[in-house]
Amino acid sequence: MDTKQQFHSHDSLIKLRQEMKLRNFSQKTIKSYLYYITDFLSKSNKQIRQISNVDIRDYLEKLADSGVSASTLNCAYSALKLYFEKIMFRKFFATIPRAKKEKHLPEVLSSEEVIKILACLKNPKHYCIAGLLYGSGLRVGEVVRVRMKDIDSDRMILRVYQGKGKKDRYTVFICSFKRYLEQTAKN
Repeated sequence: MDTKQQFHSHDSLIKLRQEMKLRNFSQKTIKSYLYYITDFLSKSNKQIRQISNVDIRDYLEKLADSGVSASTLNCAYSALKLYFEKIMFRKFFATIPRAKKEKHLPEVLSSEEVIKILACLKNPKHYCIAGLLYGSGLRVGEVVRVRMKDIDSDRMILRVYQGKGKKDRYTVFICSFKRYLEQTAKN
C-alpha cells in the first residue's frame, strides 16, 4: 500500500498552502499551520478518513499538557480547522473549544528607568531604536522598517506601514525624540 495515500495526500497540503496564499496569510502563519497539520497527521497514524473529533481533541490536549501558550494552542486549532473544513470537507469542530487567552497587563517602565536605559546607549542608531520602541510604542519589526518620510514632525505623528497583521497605523512621535533627531542631523 502506498504510504503517502495511507495517511494523507500531499496534494491536500498543496491545496492548503494555496488556500492560505489566496487568503493572504503571512509566510509565518503558513509555516506554522503546515507544521501543526503535518505534526498532527504524523502523530495520528491513521488514514485521513479515519480521523475523528476525538483524535483532534487528544492532539490539542497533548499540546496543552506540554505547556504551550493559549495562543499556540489556538494557532494549532485554527490550522486543523482550516485543513479539515476547507480542504478535507470534514465538519467536527463545533464541539471543540478554543483555548481561553490569559490577560496580562504589560510591564511598563517608569520615566526614570527609560532615561537610565537611554543614557547608557552611546550609539546613535541604538538610541533611535530604543527611543522609538518606547516613545512611540512600536514593535521591533515595525522599528526596522521606519523611514524618515514616515515621520511627520509638524503633526508629531509617525506612520507605521504594514505593522502586525499587515495593517498601517499612525502613532505618536514624541517631542524629545524630534529634538534629538534635529540635533544629530546638525552634527
